[in-house]
Amino acid sequence: MDQELLAFLDQRFTEARAHAQGLVAETRRHAEGLAVETRAFAQGLAVETRRHFDVVAESLRSDIRLVAEGHTALARQLDEHRREQDAAHREILSAVKLS
Repeated sequence: MDQELLAFLDQRFTEARAHAQGLVAETRRHAEGLAVETRAFAQGLAVETRRHFDVVAESLRSDIRLVAEGHTALARQLDEHRREQDAAHREILSAVKLS
């Protein structure tokens, strides 16, 4: 090969290498920007998810409170019913003993 062709090819490879390095740098900058955007989006989702979870948890607390109040009311009714049945049972036993 003659010197002129070698110089031309060397110049073209140098230009191609410089262009490729520029593309690599641009791609890195773009990827870093996407990473920042992705982190910001994920943090936003985390905040939104936490807020939603807090709302659901508060609703569950209310539901659990209602169930507990219902359970307490049923327990009182059951105790009263038992007392009434015990009194009726004692009355029947007294009547049987008197006969």
